[in-house]
Amino acid sequence: MEGFRVIGGETLRGEARVQGAKNAVLPILAAAILPEGETVIRDCPDIRDAHAMAGILKKLGCECVWQSGEMRISSGGLHHWETAPRYGDVSRRVRDRHPAD
Repeated sequence: MEGFRVIGGETLRGEARVQGAKNAVLPILAAAILPEGETVIRDCPDIRDAHAMAGILKKLGCECVWQSGEMRISSGGLHHWETAPRYGDVSRRVRDRHPAD
């Protein structure tokens, strides 16, 4: 499946089990700032890029808690959207390739 198409004016709620490569978690983490409330990502891979992305989200004002393979992201404290150049050091870690990951 390449994606979801949502039509209508109703609020979406629910859960979706997503399987994919370890790097698939990066766009999922980025999308976690869109809904109000808390987003829970289960079986979140413990890779350097995911930790760097959590660092970016924290710098933007989100709360990120990683525990037992589960990442919980709350976007309630999100106070701005810009990541560069102020957060270039953190975002660069996501862009750089890490052979160990």
